[in-house]
Amino acid sequence: MYQDTYVEQVVKKVLTKKDYTIKNILMALTIFFGLATVFAVHFICLILFIVCVILFYRKQSQMETEYEYLYVGGTMEIDKVIRQSRRKQVLVMDLSEMLVLAPEGSQKALAYDHGQMSVMRFVSGDPNARIYVIIAHLKKKNKQAKIYFEPKEELLEAMHNHCPDRVFQN
Repeated sequence: MYQDTYVEQVVKKVLTKKDYTIKNILMALTIFFGLATVFAVHFICLILFIVCVILFYRKQSQMETEYEYLYVGGTMEIDKVIRQSRRKQVLVMDLSEMLVLAPEGSQKALAYDHGQMSVMRFVSGDPNARIYVIIAHLKKKNKQAKIYFEPKEELLEAMHNHCPDRVFQN
C-alpha cells in the first residue's frame, strides 16, 4: 500500500526596524489627526484621521503574516495567513513543474538567473534564515518563476525523495 508523504511547516514573518518605524509613524499620525478632529472639528482632519486608521490597520495586518508550506505527495502548496484568521492560497505547484531547488546564491540557482521570471518571496525576513530557491515553469500561469522559501530539513528531504535529480541541499 502506497502512502503519500505529508509535511507541513509554518514560517512567521520577522518584523524589521522599518516595519516598527512605519507602524509608529502611522500610530502617531492617527492620534494627532484624531485629537485634531476632536478639538478643531475640521472636516479635513476627520478624513485624514480615517485614512490613517485604515493605513494603520492594513500595516498591522501585514506585520502579522505567516506562510504555511504544505507538501503532499509531489504537490507543494503555500498559503499566506494574515492575523491567524485570513488564509490565501498563493501557490500550488506540482514538483514535475520544478526545474531546480537549491540554496539561494548557489551555482545551481544562479545558473537560472537569466530571462524574464516572476519572483515570489514567501520568507520570514530573518537575516539568519537559510533561504532556498525553486526555479519552476508554472503551467497554470504559463511562465517561469523564481520562488524563495525557507524549508526545514524534513521538507527538503521529502522533496528530495520525490525528485532527487532536481533538489540540491548544498
